Amino acid sequence: MSMHDGPHGADVPPAPSPPEGPREISMTDRIDLGAYLNRAWELFTANAGLLVGGFAIVFIILLLSAITVIGPLILAGPLMAGYYGMIQRLRDGREVTMRAIRPGDAPEIAQAFERLSAESRYSRFMQHKRQLDPAALDRGVHPRPGRDFAFVATVPADDGIDIVGAAQYVRLREDDPSTCEFAITVAEDWRGSGLARQLLASLVRRARRDGYTRMEGAVVVDNLKMLALARRLGFKAQSEADDAGVVQVERAL
Repeated sequence: MSMHDGPHGADVPPAPSPPEGPREISMTDRIDLGAYLNRAWELFTANAGLLVGGFAIVFIILLLSAITVIGPLILAGPLMAGYYGMIQRLRDGREVTMRAIRPGDAPEIAQAFERLSAESRYSRFMQHKRQLDPAALDRGVHPRPGRDFAFVATVPADDGIDIVGAAQYVRLREDDPSTCEFAITVAEDWRGSGLARQLLASLVRRARRDGYTRMEGAVVVDNLKMLALARRLGFKAQSEADDAGVVQVERAL
């Protein structure tokens, strides 16, 4: 009986070999791995220009898209913010939203006029006025770009908003693009709040942006607060030669 014969003479398979341990990396393997890494680096460096160029193109496209969407607001800064609506805290602590006038503001402008006292109407229009002229109202809510502009100050109301202040300038003479004329109206219960100052200062900045170099306005001689405000903002006052009841204020922009 051989050593591989079983108890009944059957063949017995040889015992399995012990499992192999971790194989050591040979020098040949190291050389192959090094060659692979070198080749990968060569491919990367050969195409690095294309990769960087691709990333640069994507970045430029994203940047241009961002500029197109938000660029105008960023470049215009506080001026543009005022056109679309900017909350202003006034001297007395109350807040208003200041923005450019819109055609849809016509009904609110008419309501604001109805709330003005007879004295306030005279101060604004230099005459006793019972109602707004529809044509003048339409022109007021459709300023001509580059020539006219108007701000309104609004507060929340049950029917949406109330307009508690408005300020506008128009080209004084059609043949003179350098000079504009301003006018300001503030609701009775908003006098002394600092709203008139905010409106006039905003008009000055906007008129300068439209290319005007001079701003003028007519003020009733009894409107001492408006005259004092105009002087604080750099306007010079002089009496009208043909109307002793009106003072002309003007300043360079």
